[in-house]
Amino acid sequence: MTWALRKLLLVSFAALVGCGAETTFDPTPFVGTWRGRWVDDAGRRGGVEVRVREERGALHLACDVLGGAVPGLRAETEHIEAQFDGDAARIEGHRSPVFGDVSGVLQADGDLTLDCRDVRGAVEDLHAQGAWTEDAVSLEVDVTFDSSKRATRAVVELERTPRD
Repeated sequence: MTWALRKLLLVSFAALVGCGAETTFDPTPFVGTWRGRWVDDAGRRGGVEVRVREERGALHLACDVLGGAVPGLRAETEHIEAQFDGDAARIEGHRSPVFGDVSGVLQADGDLTLDCRDVRGAVEDLHAQGAWTEDAVSLEVDVTFDSSKRATRAVVELERTPRD
């Protein structure tokens, strides 16, 4: 085998490996209705429902925190858009009357991080981290309260409702 042919094969192989390494965000596993509960380490609990649809290169999420919400927080349905960006869906620059400044990233592999700053009521910040699979969402949420810097941790677990 000549040096030129070896070089061509090596470059071709490297290009194929490089192309195969890039992951493109697929919204299919995340679309649907998700229901479940949250419970914090103080024993407070409530329901959560998230409805997700895909439209024009973005995930559209309608989130309801149901029942006994976090003290001082009376949430309405929150509508959030997460734009596709390569291997992730990103929430950037979202201002919520309830959850404050919301940002987050849902990776193609299901890793999820959310940050809410300047939350209305007694809560100051919410920081969530977890995983979203085809069947379930599991998050740990660190809650910081106003000025006292008291904190609590909540767990949110959701399951996909049966498809129609």
